[in-house]
Amino acid sequence: MPKLFKVDGDIYFQKIGEGIFKIENGQPVLVVDNPIVQDNILVNIFKIKDELLFQTQEVGIYKFKNSKLLLWEVASNKIISKLSVIVVFN
Repeated sequence: MPKLFKVDGDIYFQKIGEGIFKIENGQPVLVVDNPIVQDNILVNIFKIKDELLFQTQEVGIYKFKNSKLLLWEVASNKIISKLSVIVVFN
């Protein structure tokens, strides 16, 4: 489990090969099982306008809407798609 993410009081985590889970009543519940989050490392999860967004290390930012994972459409997508995000922990 690479990292835990706290978003609006909810705790999320990623299991590579499985997807994104949310802790509910102390138990992991699978939230997203799309290949994008199964096969790519997440570096951040955040919320904008009540939509969860998942920032991957190398394939961009995706929003989770109506149980679907969609590329977050922003003007900077061309630049973002060429970058790799490196997270350093102290």
